[in-house]
Amino acid sequence: MSEFTMKKAKRFVLWTFIVSYLYAAVFYFIFNVEGGMMYLLMASGYMWIPGIIAIILYKKEKRRLRDAHIFIKFNRWFVFSWLVFVFITFLVLPVNALFPGAEFSIEMESFIAQYQDLLPEEDFQTMMEQITGSPWQLLAITIVQGLFAGITINAFFAFGEELGWRGYLYEALEPLNFWKHALISGVIWGLWHAPLIMQGHNYPGYPIIGIFMMVIWCILLSPLFILIRMKTKSVIGAAIAHGTLNGTAAISIIYINGGHTLINGIAGISGWIVLLMVNGLIALYFKKKEGDTTYDPQTRLSV
Repeated sequence: MSEFTMKKAKRFVLWTFIVSYLYAAVFYFIFNVEGGMMYLLMASGYMWIPGIIAIILYKKEKRRLRDAHIFIKFNRWFVFSWLVFVFITFLVLPVNALFPGAEFSIEMESFIAQYQDLLPEEDFQTMMEQITGSPWQLLAITIVQGLFAGITINAFFAFGEELGWRGYLYEALEPLNFWKHALISGVIWGLWHAPLIMQGHNYPGYPIIGIFMMVIWCILLSPLFILIRMKTKSVIGAAIAHGTLNGTAAISIIYINGGHTLINGIAGISGWIVLLMVNGLIALYFKKKEGDTTYDPQTRLSV
């Protein structure tokens, strides 16, 4: 990795962290945001900071955004990026159910119980009837909604992150081999989430352990996102995958009764296990490609 590209990576990471952490501090310590709609607005803006920093740096370097490979030429990997996290989310459920005290439940008893003291009795009973009356239909609707959000509103906000991580930073780290690239970008990506994790995002009740959990999760996610970025040849592909992950992740939690916050769901240890299997498949994919003359594991990420 050249001194120039290392300098680019360090500059992007430094400014992204400074601006992101200051932005979060303003909301937490000045506006006292702890949850609700204001937190959602804050988090939505937070997602766009890496992209804004990337845009500024591209302009400063007198380069065009085209260099970030935003524009797309459709191929089958865009379909893969849209659907892959639906399959991963569903794989998490049986793995999660293997842990003591956790079980799959189509009627979402644990999830519903959270609303018993929050909703008026009449509204709570209506919700119960809707869920218990057609639970499989509700699951299908949840999947469709997650997929739709994944290529629309979720993809828009995810694009802010991906323009930074799988745009500017991807380009800076591209000379590294695949797995080293994934490790470095995964650690950076995970630590960047720290202000959100400390407010209960993904691991409520575990503000410190949650940061370490998030770093590990992002390291495990990173190879798949880099593969999608490679094969779609566009930041858009990564944004679709990211948006769909955000849109369907709840399925891996609301259909589990019992268990533990740090184990349940795609962001928990259950999800880690599935992602380890996915990364094993990626490694096998690369091994299969070793006979292909277009693939050089010692240089760029081309496959």
